[in-house]
Amino acid sequence: MPVTEDLKRAVLASKADPAWFAKNMLGLDLWEKQEEILRATRKYRDVVVPSCHASGKTHDAATAAVDHIMNHRAGTAACIVTSSDWEQVQSQIFPEMYAQLGRQGNIQWQLKTTKENETMLQLPGGNFVLGKSTNKATSFHGYHARYMLVILDEFSGIDPLIYQSMSGLRAGGDVHFLYLLN
Repeated sequence: MPVTEDLKRAVLASKADPAWFAKNMLGLDLWEKQEEILRATRKYRDVVVPSCHASGKTHDAATAAVDHIMNHRAGTAACIVTSSDWEQVQSQIFPEMYAQLGRQGNIQWQLKTTKENETMLQLPGGNFVLGKSTNKATSFHGYHARYMLVILDEFSGIDPLIYQSMSGLRAGGDVHFLYLLN
């Protein structure tokens, strides 16, 4: 299938602006602060989002994760999502990612349950989002990717030893952290 100029422009716009990607490729309706969070997640190594309940942080986390794995070359991107509560990962963030990807019938992805309190959404080229919640600091060791996004939901409830262990992920590649607080 030939690549059209419109498709080339869409790919370039998606790579240039995560808010454009969310609106035009995923069909999402974002408000100004959500656009700001998405852009900051790409631009800065650490983005802290203090907010009240029901403000759209889960939606933002899912959108940032989908943007991250969709807009890097195959096999180069990983996203790790954690929370102090497994239910937040399993029942909130991952279903929001499924909904966003489901709007695009042509995007192929696979869901894998790898271990207890761990799940993975993987694209055919190897980019993935790993969701997990644990009280074992060492369970975050060994993950590497050229481009990595780490999302810490309900950050204030995450054990400091877990966070310290996750900070070791910064050792390789282009690693960004998104901290979501209530």
